[in-house]
Amino acid sequence: MAAAPLPCPQGLERYLPGDYYFCRAAQHFWSGYQGMAISSLKEAARWGSKPAQYALGVSYFNGDRVPANRPLGLAWLALSAERHTPVYEATFISAYGKVTASERAQANAYWNEMKPTYGDAVAAARAKLRFDREFAKIKGHDSLYVDGLAAGSSFSVTQILQNEQAAYF
Repeated sequence: MAAAPLPCPQGLERYLPGDYYFCRAAQHFWSGYQGMAISSLKEAARWGSKPAQYALGVSYFNGDRVPANRPLGLAWLALSAERHTPVYEATFISAYGKVTASERAQANAYWNEMKPTYGDAVAAARAKLRFDREFAKIKGHDSLYVDGLAAGSSFSVTQILQNEQAAYF
């Protein structure tokens, strides 16, 4: 079995929980804990993580480490494509073309159930609110340490967090 990736920065969970739980999912996956990996992916997805939604979509669509459920996979892929990231959108379009009309109808039902929790209107808004609230607490400090992220001046840590936040949204 391959070694797990480096530890996930614990302090990142306060600011960008989607990134943190996606990292935890990778750790669980590489450590052989498939159930925990899926659970962490779902938690990351709840915080608007498009990579997590994409990974869930591909996994369910192909039956990769989870029981195959093409409609559920398609629904996850639809959520991952909300921001029109080219690879996520292309994968969704490709998967959409491979399912039957019945599977599309079931995927649409799943998607409508999932949107209130995982859709950007809610999940990304939740993550942005969390980031803004936590970031406001550290703004202007002379020095700051975020466990596992970086040590040094407040400027370097806040800049790292702001860059991550900009990439996330």
